[in-house]
Amino acid sequence: MILIGPFGGRFSRTSSGETKEDTMTKELGRIRAARAKAQGKKGKYFGHLARRRPSDPDAKIFWNAAMLVVNPHKAKLGDLMFLGDADRAFSEACKEYVENLHSEERQALDLDRLELERMGVWR
Repeated sequence: MILIGPFGGRFSRTSSGETKEDTMTKELGRIRAARAKAQGKKGKYFGHLARRRPSDPDAKIFWNAAMLVVNPHKAKLGDLMFLGDADRAFSEACKEYVENLHSEERQALDLDRLELERMGVWR
């Protein structure tokens, strides 16, 4: 079944009755929850990505995807190589989410990159 969205877009219903828009909203909520778990909670790293990758699976995938965009030297390639199909799709969605952040917010995710930019050795 094809539906017309509020802005003229077309959405198809899945067999469970959800539209693609509903699925994207759930995925965005999952990405935001993973970002919250991957960020530091207090101290120097508050609001920045944690220094080490977290143990929560979604947060770990978000952390690796964000590091590929922000500071590729820190990304754990082993974790990325052994992702399943669903996790790989979530990783791509996280990477796209980070790439679409405002440039200042994206650069501020990693403190090491900020320090290197202040010293003038990054790019």
